[in-house]
Amino acid sequence: IISHDDATTFFSIQINASKARLEPAQLATYYSGKYKIVLTEADGYFRYSVGKFLSVEDAKKVIEKEKITHHGTWEMILLGQ
Repeated sequence: IISHDDATTFFSIQINASKARLEPAQLATYYSGKYKIVLTEADGYFRYSVGKFLSVEDAKKVIEKEKITHHGTWEMILLGQ
C-alpha cells in the first residue's frame, strides 16, 4: 500500500474494487500499463487505482493514452484532503 501526502488533493483512476483481494494476474486483466497499481482498503473493499493527478482532465488523458478500459469499474476518485 502506498501512502499519499494528506496535504495534497489529487485524482486517481480506480480500475477495480472488490470484496476480496485480487491476485496480480487478475489485476493485469484490468491494467498493465506503466503506472503502479495502488491498493487502498476501506469499507470492506479492496480498491485498486493508478496515478496521482492534479485534475480530472490529466487523469482522462492517461485513460486515453494508456487505453484503460473501464469494464464497468473505473472511475475518478478524489484522494487526499
